[in-house]
Amino acid sequence: MNTLKELIINNDHIIWDWNGTLLDDASLCVNIMNRILNKHDLPELTLDFYRSKFGFPVKDYYKTIGFDFSKDSFEKISTMFIEEYEKQRGICKLHEFSIEILSVLKKWGKEQSVLSAYSQKPLEKIL
Repeated sequence: MNTLKELIINNDHIIWDWNGTLLDDASLCVNIMNRILNKHDLPELTLDFYRSKFGFPVKDYYKTIGFDFSKDSFEKISTMFIEEYEKQRGICKLHEFSIEILSVLKKWGKEQSVLSAYSQKPLEKIL
C-alpha cells in the first residue's frame, strides 16, 4: 500500500477534486439542503450525515435523504439547490493549507488539474 507521500513523489500529475476537497463548502451545502428539506417537510441533515451519504449520481443521494420524485421532480429540487448555491458560494473558503500544498507541489514540478462536477465555465472563473 502506497502512502500519500509516495503517490505524490512517484507521479508527475495530481488531479484534485474541487467541491469538498479544495473548497470547504460542505456546511453551505448542508444549510441550503436543510432549507429545501424544511420546505418539503423532510428531516434535516447533519454535517456528518451529509459527509457519509453524499455521492453520485446526485439523484440517488436526493432519494436517500427523502425526496420523492413522484411529488417533486429531481430537476426542480436540483435547480433550487444550484440557484441557492450560486448565490452563496462566495462565502466558502479553501480548506486550511490548500494553497500551501498546491504551492509546494508546483515547486516540486508537479502538474495539477481540477476535476469537478461543477460547471466548467464558472469553475474556470473561480480558479
